[in-house]
Amino acid sequence: MLKYLLAPYPCNTSFRYVFSISLSIGLFVFCFLYIFKPLGLGVLPETKEHHLTLSIIYSIISIILILFLGNIIPRIFPRYFNDKLWNTLKEIVFILFIVLIISIANYFITFYYYKVYNISNELNYTNSYILIKSISSTFLVALLPCILIIVINQLILLNKALENSIEINNIIQKKKYKEKTGNIVFIGEGKNEKIEIEEHNFVFSQASANYSEIYYINNNKLEKKLLRCSLSNIEKQILKFNNLSRVHRGFIVDLNKVINVSGSAQGYKLHFDITDLKIPVSRNKSKEIKAKLIA
Repeated sequence: MLKYLLAPYPCNTSFRYVFSISLSIGLFVFCFLYIFKPLGLGVLPETKEHHLTLSIIYSIISIILILFLGNIIPRIFPRYFNDKLWNTLKEIVFILFIVLIISIANYFITFYYYKVYNISNELNYTNSYILIKSISSTFLVALLPCILIIVINQLILLNKALENSIEINNIIQKKKYKEKTGNIVFIGEGKNEKIEIEEHNFVFSQASANYSEIYYINNNKLEKKLLRCSLSNIEKQILKFNNLSRVHRGFIVDLNKVINVSGSAQGYKLHFDITDLKIPVSRNKSKEIKAKLIA
């Protein structure tokens, strides 16, 4: 469960996306309230005549607040809403935050509306009851669409990743790579610290704290050497090698060594014949890496 919650999730804060989500949820809220009448809305004689009006009001509140919060909050806290670090748990927390704000707004609207039409006096509702009712009913109504949004987005991501992996694999299987004859020299931060490897033997490099692990083929086996050097520094040193690319914040790989690509809702992963390790491709790198793999 924790693995699912911490899995990467797209942080889509575009106005078009937020606008479409707000309208969809607003429509769902109206239909749900009007049809199912939760918590007595429109069932009790004192609220029946206000049923349609309250259903419209609650749906409009949902649309306005989702549209406002979904566009403003990510721009106030851009570091938190970082697509590279966004995951399912953060998405759920943000959704629950919006639902909480909507429920508080519903409380004030309900309190004012009931007071104007003297509904609370007739039903002997207290402020605490209206508050509890607003929060509980809002979360009850919002639960289903919130789950659907996350599930649908995951399915869209999965379908897209699978399509990409099939397209990439079809091309990889047909490609023939010419073996490189030069050497790659990795320079460390220590004095005279360097690692020199034949280009055709390099497989990938992985970040390890302030070090980088250099993985290479030696006598048909995968071996590694540790270099005191950040992966960002390694990336600068291999710019002239077109087949070497940083595919993730933690990995630089030789794309010529990739034999297969698998897709999932979190993106796609690179497979090698020399190791069982599957290296992930960052979402922000997916288009770039795909273009290089199919070139």
